[in-house]
Amino acid sequence: MSLLLILNVTIDTIFYVMNNKEMIDSVTPVHQIILPADRQKKHLSQLVEVYENAYGEGWIGKNKYLEGTLQNVTEHHLLEIDGKPAAALDMNRDRIISIAVHPDFQGKNLGVKLFREAANSKPNAWISIGVTAYGMLSTVLNENLDYNLVEDKNKIEKLYRKISGVDENYVVNTTVVSDPTISEVFSKKGIEKIKFIATHRPGSIHDERYQQLVFQNKLTD
Repeated sequence: MSLLLILNVTIDTIFYVMNNKEMIDSVTPVHQIILPADRQKKHLSQLVEVYENAYGEGWIGKNKYLEGTLQNVTEHHLLEIDGKPAAALDMNRDRIISIAVHPDFQGKNLGVKLFREAANSKPNAWISIGVTAYGMLSTVLNENLDYNLVEDKNKIEKLYRKISGVDENYVVNTTVVSDPTISEVFSKKGIEKIKFIATHRPGSIHDERYQQLVFQNKLTD
């Protein structure tokens, strides 16, 4: 892997992106600085630090992350502020599979910055979000972002087929969900909606009770 400096947000804020070797040519950052192996190792540990603190007991754990999730990650984004890991994002090709902001840096719109950076790197960026993850739903629907709800089953399955590690487990089951809190989140972006098409992929690590809404940047084909 090679770690690339891709964006200097402010004097004290730096974005890094790490790409698996075969994906490097698809990334066109403003500035590219190849970091030595010891720096790469440091930033991997910083990614873990962000996820551990942000997700707490709900996280899969360092070992499962490094030995499992990491194997299908094609791109990492790490946001540092004053030299400290503040937020992180992992992508499997166009799919955002992990995104988190360290508790010490929450409330600074860093989640919005990460979603925007993902879209800049991958114009077809998409994410599946748990129906009860109201904070994340509010972030992806921020007025400064252009992620839109995808409810077409065929389109969602097409998205899954394009990522790594899914193989034949791309089929999703759909469920109609009605939740006043979700409706309220959508209404803040001027979208009045009562029912939503949520999905569950039997081949995922979650059981069937875990329903998700799918969002894609600009709903491009």
